[in-house]
Parts: sequence; C-alpha cells; structure tokens
Amino acid sequence: MPDRLPVGPFDLIVLSEVLYYLSVADLDVALDAVLARLEPGGTLLLVHWTPPVHDYPQTGDAVHEAALRRVGSGLRWLHGERQGDAEQGYRLDLLERTA
Repeated sequence: MPDRLPVGPFDLIVLSEVLYYLSVADLDVALDAVLARLEPGGTLLLVHWTPPVHDYPQTGDAVHEAALRRVGSGLRWLHGERQGDAEQGYRLDLLERTA
C-alpha cells in the first residue's frame, strides 16, 4: 500500500491499524487511491491506535485528520468515537463517499 490496491469499486473499505505505518506523502497517495475505489454511497471505516509509537511515522490521530481533510471533497463524516485516553486509546471514524 499504496501501490498494490485491488481495483474495486467497493461499497465498504475498512482500514484498521495500518495507515500510521505510511509516510505523510504515502498516506495522501493511499487515501486518494482508496477513495477512488470506493463507490458513491460507499463506507470508509478507519480504526487506529492514537498514542505515539516511536517507530511509527504517524499517530492514529494524524491519519484520521488527513482523511477528515477530505470531508466536503468527496467524503462525508458520519460518526466518530474514541476509546480510552491519550495513553491507551483508539479512534474510529466512519465516512461515506459522496461523489
């Protein structure tokens, strides 16, 4: 990822515990590629660990914020949750492809 994604289109894409391994540049490419494969009305579910990890290029929060920057440009935010605190927590965001 981001180079070897299935073609699609898909009505549901789940990305859990993977995107924070990508650089900022690769994350943007991956998110654009994922959105290109998500059919209109399709759902994107993101779930990631939020505390910083010394050998991860990004945090879960940074990953989710990158996806949320696309809201209004092909994505609509439906729901978000946090489990735990800043030291031991997860974040979930549910989005829908609009165009």
